[in-house]
Amino acid sequence: MAEMEKVLRVTLEILKEAVRLSGMVPIRITLTNSSAETVTVNTRMAMGYQDMESREVFLKVFKPGTGAVVSTPALLYNRDYPGPNDYRQLAPGESISGEYDLLEWYDLPDAGSYELQAFYQADEDHPGRPEEVVSGIFASDRLEFEVING
Repeated sequence: MAEMEKVLRVTLEILKEAVRLSGMVPIRITLTNSSAETVTVNTRMAMGYQDMESREVFLKVFKPGTGAVVSTPALLYNRDYPGPNDYRQLAPGESISGEYDLLEWYDLPDAGSYELQAFYQADEDHPGRPEEVVSGIFASDRLEFEVING
């Protein structure tokens, strides 16, 4: 796994200071080629859930300092697999980003303190997937955040 982590770096930002349980929580996920070689990635970066197909990014929300995932899926979705135009090469140091609303995709149990982590994985087996696409799950660092009522 240490070798894979050197290929792609996932970074996560929360784009709003006051995070309210009843509002939008805009986040940005950035994927950077941190290797010395050009790599093939899926630039669609569609949000989804770890146990679902046809997604490239997913999130986990943890109770702080633990491995306990407290978020649950907020949507059921059905989308097509990525097409050939969704894949492209990413040069060394080059990045792509996607922006999402955390609370559109994940329910949280209540207001409180949490840690958010983003993951990128685009190696599911389907027709049209280039053989050279980067394989594995790549994770961001955990990001602490506070959710208030309202």
